[in-house]
Amino acid sequence: MRDYVQTRPLRRIIVVTTAYHTARARLAFRKVMHGTGVDVCMAASEDPWATETNWYTSCRGITKYLWESAANPYYWIAY
Repeated sequence: MRDYVQTRPLRRIIVVTTAYHTARARLAFRKVMHGTGVDVCMAASEDPWATETNWYTSCRGITKYLWESAANPYYWIAY
């Protein structure tokens, strides 16, 4: 993505991802795009399996929540 934006006259990119992992995606994209002059914006799409009000009611939602809880510290360290 970094190589792509450096070869085009872009000022901003919008990363679309599900709401529950926008923080991790934002961290990764902003670090990768640092120094390019490209602003990284996030757009959250809805995931019916894991919203702010129902994530704990299904195994899938709980798994996603736990995965993000573990992945966020890793990304802070790795990126």
